[in-house]
Amino acid sequence: MSDEEGFPKQLLEQSMTERIAYFKNYTMAHPKLLSASQKLMLTVEEPAATSLMFLFGPTGVGKTTLLRRMTQKLLEATRPDMERDKGFIPIAGVETVTPEFSNFDWKDFYLRTLTVLKDPCIEFPISQRMTNLKLRMSVEGALRHRRLKVFYIDEAQNLSKVASGRKLRDQTDCIKSLANITHVQFILAGTYELLILRNLSAQLCRRSQDIHLERYKADNSEDLRAFQGIVQTFQRHLPLQIEPDLLKHWDFCYERCVGCVGILKDWLSRALFSALLKAGV
Repeated sequence: MSDEEGFPKQLLEQSMTERIAYFKNYTMAHPKLLSASQKLMLTVEEPAATSLMFLFGPTGVGKTTLLRRMTQKLLEATRPDMERDKGFIPIAGVETVTPEFSNFDWKDFYLRTLTVLKDPCIEFPISQRMTNLKLRMSVEGALRHRRLKVFYIDEAQNLSKVASGRKLRDQTDCIKSLANITHVQFILAGTYELLILRNLSAQLCRRSQDIHLERYKADNSEDLRAFQGIVQTFQRHLPLQIEPDLLKHWDFCYERCVGCVGILKDWLSRALFSALLKAGV
């Protein structure tokens, strides 16, 4: 079913939970997402590819959606290899957590990485007592064994959460070292705070690739036309008996999300929940 046709009409016979799940899982290939996706995939597929990429943009612009889109494409492209080698994982990633105290928790990062890579050592309680160095070596071994092509770190701006400014450069140096040793491409995805880490080293700036996923801007006529198209597409995919006329209120929608498609979708998801609840679905 195309975007022009909207949601599957049989959804109107489904429960509120199923309708909301449909809309939440719906993704739209809008212009800025497509542009960033193309740049990201070209960098990943380039024979002499850079080992470190920075994917940045404002909160709610769609970075996580872009990572999911890239994951789906790589999994589809490497399906025959995965069927031949059950241990092969072409792409994996983790979302970093904000540290409870002042320092980024590398041990937590290593354990989460070993978990998504399904490394056997994570099943033993002893892994919780291992030093950071031993966990780091286990991660290196797992990345090589799984023959990863890409590993992404979402919410990577949390890497900058350190007690001392002198340690900031060590954070990206550690990731860069992992990439070099394992020959895996790393993607650091996060907000503009991520640029603090990238700008610490002129060498890192030269040897890494930037992918900027921008918001739609009100002072750009092309952006506004694209945003209006996004609003109209979303309204067609809201599983309601009567299609709402959101396009008439596109400026109100823009005001609420400041041109960030992810924020707009979250806002519309909450509105859908309220509408279905009120209708007693």
